[in-house]
Amino acid sequence: MDIKKHLLALKSFEDSLAQALNQLQREVGNDLSFLENFDKLNNCYKMDSRSSQLLLRAMQLSKSEDIYSSFELSDIEKAYDFMLETNTNNLNIWVDAIYFNEIVMDNKRKSELLKTRFYSLLANFKKEIENLER
Repeated sequence: MDIKKHLLALKSFEDSLAQALNQLQREVGNDLSFLENFDKLNNCYKMDSRSSQLLLRAMQLSKSEDIYSSFELSDIEKAYDFMLETNTNNLNIWVDAIYFNEIVMDNKRKSELLKTRFYSLLANFKKEIENLER
């Protein structure tokens, strides 16, 4: 395996994904355009957690009655739960999930549980960094 080729391919993928997500971000709030363009994304981009996060945010900000009839807020909650299980170390997902449960769902109990787990994760990261200094 040629690591340089791999890193170049990874950089190309990341640049391309960033460009696609930037374009999609501009369309949040314009539900039909956002969903149409999200659907056109390359499948490997759709599987990236950053795309999923953007989709979940867009679903929360939707102003279209048609969009809201296609899902329940509990669907977004389940998606965040899944993303936390599969992306344990992604701090952005933790913050989004805590916000969603605290503000959107008004579920203080779950939000507090998520905060406790999040602070524990941060403490573990801190310990790892402190161990590097020894």
